[in-house]
Amino acid sequence: MKSTLVFTFFCILTIQLAHTQENKYQKVVSKHFKNLYKISDDLYRAEQPSKKGFKELEALGIRQ
Repeated sequence: MKSTLVFTFFCILTIQLAHTQENKYQKVVSKHFKNLYKISDDLYRAEQPSKKGFKELEALGIRQ
């Protein structure tokens, strides 16, 4: 009984954590990126940009 309760609590916590993390990031619509997200005002994440991708980032005001 105790192990079932602990397992259930762990499952609920894991699902809640995954759902919370999913909502933190804003997907940025992009022509040259499949995977561009805004993590915070100063931090973005994406795959390795191409030359056109670098130009798009620069146009968005994102720089190295």
